[in-house]
Amino acid sequence: MAKFSESVVRILPAEEIIARGAAEPEPFIWPQRNSWFVERSMRFKQLARQSESMSGYLELMAELAAAQHHVLQEGPTLLLPSSAALEQAAQCGLPPLAALDWQRDPQWHILLHQLVDCLLAVPMKGTAADSIYQVLQQVKTLSHEAIETQAEQLLAGSMSGVEVAVAPFIGAALQVYWVHLVCALPIVRTAELYQQVDVGAHTTCPCCGSLPTSSMVHSFGGMAGQRYVVCSLCGVQWHMPRIRCTRCLAEEGVDYVSLAPTHMTPEDYHIPAVFAERCAGCHTYLKIIHTEREPFADPLADELASIQLDILLGEQNYYKHGLNFLLLFS
Repeated sequence: MAKFSESVVRILPAEEIIARGAAEPEPFIWPQRNSWFVERSMRFKQLARQSESMSGYLELMAELAAAQHHVLQEGPTLLLPSSAALEQAAQCGLPPLAALDWQRDPQWHILLHQLVDCLLAVPMKGTAADSIYQVLQQVKTLSHEAIETQAEQLLAGSMSGVEVAVAPFIGAALQVYWVHLVCALPIVRTAELYQQVDVGAHTTCPCCGSLPTSSMVHSFGGMAGQRYVVCSLCGVQWHMPRIRCTRCLAEEGVDYVSLAPTHMTPEDYHIPAVFAERCAGCHTYLKIIHTEREPFADPLADELASIQLDILLGEQNYYKHGLNFLLLFS
């Protein structure tokens, strides 16, 4: 990771990011059971090769995402909400799989233990290997009550009382649980369920009510040039017009910053894929990732790997409107 004294902030004018697609975009992009976590694992491995300072942690997260993929395919049968309950929530304009309201099946603890077992079977390298194994063993010894307490705080977006070391593994199990719910319930993926809400004005996930992780500007098909905000929990992406704060929805006072080495000449400079979209009104930011500049970018992996940008924005007293379950700040 470069020192901040060796970095500069570049401002991207709003005119450069106006959406190019003329067609009406789809309101949602849904996570796919067979690809959501395995593609993330591959992206983490790519990023680990590009970052000397974070390679160890990114490699661990690659193994964790691979474990998430395995558990999503092979995990236990989980209790699903009824169609009547989902439709009732929709009629009230509420998220059908509300993270804080849906009564979790206790079987989700099996998902957590399966994730840990997958990681314990992976040969760890480096000086941190012993510490990682100790944390994994700690997760396995947590009581039912301790796991549920940690989960409640994470789902509420609160770091109060959260054990930062074990939280990424609990958060990863919760992600598997909610992605499973989305994939297993066709009714959740129907547009009719969201007729009572303005999807483009949602600052939290319309499906589960969780905070976003980042937003993605896609470069494929009819969604080329369109921005989708990505849920930190269930992986649902919902369309939101660009040049709009994802927290307060302001369209004035929004700008974009990124990092670049100061020794780079203008001729060598390439516009990065990851920017922080910051709002002068509410003083928050969320990262926005451009897939036309990095086709293999992942909304969680690339958000995590650009932590230097978070620290810089924090030094400028901007606060993240979002959550990354795999890298939490105490």
